[in-house]
Amino acid sequence: MIAPSLDGARQLVDAAGAHAAQAAARLRARGHFHERVAILLIGVAVLAYTQAPTIWAAHAEWKNYYPDRVYTGALPTYYDDTSSYWSWMRQARDGSFFFTDLYTPEAHPRNYVNLLFWTMGTISRVTGADVQVVYIVSRIVFGGMLLWMLAALAGALFRRPGERVACFLMLLLAGGWEGTAAFLERHLGAVHVSSPAWWTPEMSTFFSMMLFPHFVAGFLGMLGAILLTLRAWREPWARASDPGAERGAARRRLGYGVATGLVLFTVTFFHPYDVVTIMATLYVAPLFFAVSERRWPWREWTHSLIATAIWIPAFLYNYWIFVRNPAMRWWDLQNIMITPDPSRLAIALGINGILAAFALFAFRRLSRAHLVMLAWLASTLVIIHLPLRFQRRTIGGIQFPLATIAMAGLVYVVLPPLMTRTKRLLRDWGRRTGLRTAAGLGIGTFGFTALLVPLQAATPYYVRDIEWSALRTVRYPAWLRTEDFVALHALEKITPTDAIVLSSYEIGNFIPPFSGRRCFLGHYALTMDAQAKRADVERFFSDDASPQADAWRLDLLRRWRIGFVLDTPFERALGAFDPATKPWLERIYVMGKDPKTRAAIYRVRPA
Repeated sequence: MIAPSLDGARQLVDAAGAHAAQAAARLRARGHFHERVAILLIGVAVLAYTQAPTIWAAHAEWKNYYPDRVYTGALPTYYDDTSSYWSWMRQARDGSFFFTDLYTPEAHPRNYVNLLFWTMGTISRVTGADVQVVYIVSRIVFGGMLLWMLAALAGALFRRPGERVACFLMLLLAGGWEGTAAFLERHLGAVHVSSPAWWTPEMSTFFSMMLFPHFVAGFLGMLGAILLTLRAWREPWARASDPGAERGAARRRLGYGVATGLVLFTVTFFHPYDVVTIMATLYVAPLFFAVSERRWPWREWTHSLIATAIWIPAFLYNYWIFVRNPAMRWWDLQNIMITPDPSRLAIALGINGILAAFALFAFRRLSRAHLVMLAWLASTLVIIHLPLRFQRRTIGGIQFPLATIAMAGLVYVVLPPLMTRTKRLLRDWGRRTGLRTAAGLGIGTFGFTALLVPLQAATPYYVRDIEWSALRTVRYPAWLRTEDFVALHALEKITPTDAIVLSSYEIGNFIPPFSGRRCFLGHYALTMDAQAKRADVERFFSDDASPQADAWRLDLLRRWRIGFVLDTPFERALGAFDPATKPWLERIYVMGKDPKTRAAIYRVRPA
């Protein structure tokens, strides 16, 4: 009688175990489903929020709420940079693969390559859509792709659903202390606080999604290279007992190395600054493995070397361009980006900087994936202090390692003492406490992170609020008078393709993208010796009507081969110069009858 009883007991135990496993599987499935829904809802809400200013302006344009104004497609912040990106797309739309700088009159080679804007311009040519429309749609598409990749990154770094959702939220909304200071300034009259996070889209996921598609595409490249590297470095490499399995693993590692190099190669041809910190990470992270695992990571560096070998031709070509092409050289020289002082940098890092510092106390508990992100963060903080002109631009993407390491500090250092009572309650809840405890810890992590959202999201909120407030004024630079907008497009029809146009700085920014023509003065960095040319423009349109001044004006036009001069309210604001009174200028186009808003195009008569 004993044996059958034992068999029945075993069957009952097995059935109970199978039932428990099925229940746990159902619970995990529900948890993952809820996690995916939460990530989707958060991502869509943030993406829609970032595009709200553009959607509002496009709707106002469509409804013709402001008939005397035209929305350019740019947002007020960095509008001159936006117009320069449109100029690259415009050249691609016109059939060029190699680009030239249309913002300066000096002769220089056409050898600049930008794969992203070439692709976007080609889409404009194939679809017939305006460059500005493709630019805006690309920003939304890249934003959606970035949401997916950030969710993948959170899943690679954390196990519990609540932790992954919390990490995803921090990756999207993390900001510095500027937003909190802005709230206190607005409501309590506190002192204004500023830092790079206030005006640098590269270090804000939210800000970049609102402004620039190539920044978002650069983030995709950076994260893609990191995720590929995490696949290659998932576990310490040990020789397998099966030679076939070892060869298969070696082929996979080779594939990851080549893929990483190809991603970095592509990013170098549209935003090379993003590659600098990733390349450093590929070599610094194995050093962290060495400290954590007490061995030299020679095989990990093999992955780094393979990726570098694939990437190096792109680096050499870009280096050659910026050394030999005078326009690109001036662009580099006039684009000085220095690292802010430590106090402003601390403001920019915000609460995530504090939480990331806590993570160092759990260094031994960090996984390989966390160590890679820590290496990325450390590399960025070091590189932005090197004596490089573009040093601050390498800060782009710092929000990703900062948010993930901050999340590790929260999970491994800050929350465990706070969750002790919660663990005890969960343990008393039932016998199968393992899964429930894990779920409770994940939910607790998300809840604690949600409490930090007002601090985290304050900076993105005020950044968007400033942008939208400026957009609602319906003024330059996001909006142009109808006369100016039409005159800019008329340049394309009535001027030769190699024409050089003289105008104010404000109008000059839009000449290349809207007409495809070269301007004398436009972008602050792409115009060679921009300060001297700005002074020349101010002198040309000044009040001085003496014969000597006219002689100087005519010499300027001849010397720089300027064939056309614009006369809009922006030029008239510089002085009382009247082109209609000059015999060496001939009016060939006029738009508008009101003398205050009229826009005209003048042709320089041949000598």
